[in-house]
Amino acid sequence: MSTAIDDLPLLATIKKAAEVMGLTQDQVRGLLRERRIRYVLVGKRHMIPRDAIATFITENTVEQDAKTKPGATTSIPRQARTLLHLLDRGRPQPGAQHGHGGSPAS
Repeated sequence: MSTAIDDLPLLATIKKAAEVMGLTQDQVRGLLRERRIRYVLVGKRHMIPRDAIATFITENTVEQDAKTKPGATTSIPRQARTLLHLLDRGRPQPGAQHGHGGSPAS
């Protein structure tokens, strides 16, 4: 079951961030260790702000080369395409109202 980025609490665990990003928890920990994605320390826990995930994707997306033919396959990894799809799917439609219920994820 996939989780949309908008379904995450404001501060997501490594486990939830990894699920949304299509990465392993170890890969997300590596991003934290390398300080490639923002995080908040809550005690000893590393929590990832929901907007930091979208920022990470935006800042690390490789733009299409002008030489690439229209319609040609780009080098965006499958996981990144899946994540971008989840981001678009989770984005509220104009005029739609979304309530966030449920308990915070761990």
